[in-house]
Amino acid sequence: MELTSLSHYPSGSIIIIYDGDCPFCRSYVGLTRLRELADTILLDAREEPGLCRELLVKGVSLDEGMVVKINDDVYHGGDAINRITLLTGKNTLFNKFAYLLFSKPVVSGFAYPVLRGIRNITLRLLGKKPIHAE
Repeated sequence: MELTSLSHYPSGSIIIIYDGDCPFCRSYVGLTRLRELADTILLDAREEPGLCRELLVKGVSLDEGMVVKINDDVYHGGDAINRITLLTGKNTLFNKFAYLLFSKPVVSGFAYPVLRGIRNITLRLLGKKPIHAE
């Protein structure tokens, strides 16, 4: 999937787009140590409205899940978590747990909607608007 909003980033970069207002998303990004992966760019969806609109036009809602872009492939929701799990491996206790839970696409596909539901309830309780409402 071609994303013109990301064309200024180096080719071959792994781009992860997440909700920076979500305490679970922020914690997940920190605990998995994504910043330590080579050629990885982390983007807070709330700071990238043009990118959010471009993804939404292509049928990818950041209110429904984070996004991982690797080369021309875009992974969303449970597929994104699965990719992140496979990229980060099992180098920490948290990553070992995440690997057990999300390394199988079937399991991550089943678990992600439950986690997203908890996220959405938490954001409402915190008074945060959906990403696409901004």
